[in-house]
Formats: sequence, C-alpha cells, structure tokens
Amino acid sequence: MFQNPHVKLVAIIVVSFSSITSVRAEPIDEKVEKGRRLLNTEQHQQGVELLEGAASELKAIVLKTPTDSASFFTLGKVSFYTGRDREAAKYYDEAIRLAPNRAKYHFMRGILAKYMKETQRAETALERATELAPQVPQYWYEWGEVLTELGRVDPAKMAFRHVLTIDPKNTDAMFALAYVFEDASEDSEAISYYERIVKQEPENVAAHYNVGQSFQTLGKYEPSLAAFRRVIALTSDDWRAHAKIVQNLEALARFKERDQARGKLLELWERDKDKIDAKMYCRDQFETADHKVLVLEYFEFKGEMRVRYSFRVSSKASNEHLYRISLGSYDVTHEHAQNKGAVGKGKRFCHLDRYYPNDAHETFGFFDGEPSYDKTKALVIKIIKGLVEPQSSMTPDPNDHTPEAKP
Repeated sequence: MFQNPHVKLVAIIVVSFSSITSVRAEPIDEKVEKGRRLLNTEQHQQGVELLEGAASELKAIVLKTPTDSASFFTLGKVSFYTGRDREAAKYYDEAIRLAPNRAKYHFMRGILAKYMKETQRAETALERATELAPQVPQYWYEWGEVLTELGRVDPAKMAFRHVLTIDPKNTDAMFALAYVFEDASEDSEAISYYERIVKQEPENVAAHYNVGQSFQTLGKYEPSLAAFRRVIALTSDDWRAHAKIVQNLEALARFKERDQARGKLLELWERDKDKIDAKMYCRDQFETADHKVLVLEYFEFKGEMRVRYSFRVSSKASNEHLYRISLGSYDVTHEHAQNKGAVGKGKRFCHLDRYYPNDAHETFGFFDGEPSYDKTKALVIKIIKGLVEPQSSMTPDPNDHTPEAKP
C-alpha cells in the first residue's frame, strides 16, 4: 500500500503536532509538508523534488545561522521522509543539542530510533518528550509502544493509561492496553478495554473480533459467539469469523447450528477461494487427558495424499507439540482398496493415522467412505487417552535419509 515505508509512520506522527505551536511557520515548512503528502501519490516524484528543494534551502540557512535548531530539525524530517535515516539522526541530534528542551525534537528522534530498531535509544528520547510536554497524548502512546517492545509491561500500562487521562476516547491506547493484558494472559482486563472501544465505536470490527477471541480463551463461548456474529453482521465476508462461529458452536454442543455455520463457511470459501489465502481453517479446539488439541479442516478433500482433518496434539503443561492425528485418503491406498472390493462405489477409502515428529506413524482405522467429524473426533479422543491400539505402525530407519512425502 505504501511506496515509502517511512510515510506510514509519519502519517500518524503529523496528527500529534496539530495542537503544538510550531517554532517555524514559514513557506519552507509548508513545502516540506506538501512534499511529504505527495510521496505516496501518483505525484511521488514531485514530492521528492519539493523535499530536495527544501533541503537545499535549509542547508543554506544553517550555513548562515548554525544555531538555528528549527532548520536542523526540519532537515531531519526531510531526511526521514526520504529514507535517509542516518542523516536524519545527525540533524535531529544537532537540533536537540541546540534546543534541548523542545519536546517535539526528542519525539521525532525517538520515532526515528524506533524505526531504526534502536529501541533503547527510542525509549530514552520518547520518555524525555513526555517529560517536556506531558499534555501530548501521542508522546505517551509512542513511549508505551516502545516500553512494550522492551518487555517493561507495568510502565507501558502506565503510559497508555496516561493517554486515556488526557484523551479518554483514544482507541489506539485502549487497543494497546488490551494487547498488553492479552500477552500477560489477563483476558478479563483485555475484554474491559475492547468493550470500551465497542461502546464508543459500535462498528469497530477489530474490537468485536478481539473481544470474541478473549471470551473464547476464557471458555465463555456464548459471549464469544455473540461477538463473532456481530463481526459477520458488519462484514459478512470475514471467513475467520465464520470459522470462530463454528468453533464456539462446537464448544457449546450446538451441532445442528455448527453444521449450518460450517456450510456457510465452505460456501464463502468456494466463492472467494481465489482471494482467501488458506487451504484449511481451525475447526475446533479442545482439551482431553492433559492434552490440548487444535483441529484443522482442509477446505478441499483433493489430491494424491488428501487430508480432511488434522488433530494437532500438544502437552497442556508445556505446550510441546507431541504428534498429529490425520484423517486422510491416499490414492495408492484407495486404489488398492478398490481392487480388493473394500470400498463402495463413489466413496473414498479413508484411514486415521498418528504421525510423530520423528516420522514414525501408526494407523488406527480404515473407513469405507469419509466418516463424520463427530465420529472421527470421538475416536481421536480414545487414541489420545490410550484406549485404542494401532492396527499397524512404522518406525523409520535412522540410517535411511530418503525424504518421505508428508500429508
């Protein structure tokens, strides 16, 4: 979307200066601002020329007046907008040396450092900006972002909350606080901020989606379902929200509604599969026998080694991936079953297999046709609990380095 990656950052930053009295209100500043706005348009080259012209004028000014901090600062902006970060840092540092108490100088230096992945330098500059201009919410917000990146969670919360004391309707700060609480597995706190956003902006799709996700994490499936249905009401083509509805209805054991929701999802994928960059979706998530299970369903049951479901099993205690159990149908096995008369006309010969990370696998069952999800899930749970013995197994020879095709 953005031709120049610097412009994405700057588009946010410029808003924060609207309430600050500019040190310079000369035509040269207007030229710089106009050039910045043109960079991501069809008039990109004109924008570059305007900025380069402004830079030439500014360099002439600082040659005559080397104590003009505003001109050094504007040179820093021009360099930043045009992708010359090291040069921008030099100009910002000189502006700060000449006028160390100008908050916006420290702010832009911090933003530049953040963009350059110099996170500690960014944190120092942005903190100084908040000290010099504590009334500017954008300074606190950007400082909170950097503190979050540094893992300093409590100071980050403080910074974002301070934004809300200045600007109680600032949804960026509400989202940021929600994300911080989510990362700390404090989903109830996260929900409180998402719900504030929804109350303020009833059509905010991201807030509805995220509150639904947080409720689902807490095992509160009814409010989660309601949130994702609201997403669908606002944007009916959101296939991930359709998938979340399937998951919640599964958890609520409302199987008829689940099957209807799944049908809508598959219809959406069939219609928009050229736009949906996914071969599968998460159909179900559940826990059993100290294990966590994430179930993927493939949209299409096609191919030489086709798979319908993949149950990804991990340890509940450590989150370590242990194995996967797949319901599949491979052409070679299917053809062999056909030759033996073991599969009905128009059906696929399917099998349920467990695959370990070392490529060992076990087969637990064969099916004349594709079994239902509910039947498959019930058998998988028995396998996880150790109640079913494999019908066959294979452990690879550690000395055999021949690559094996994996479903």
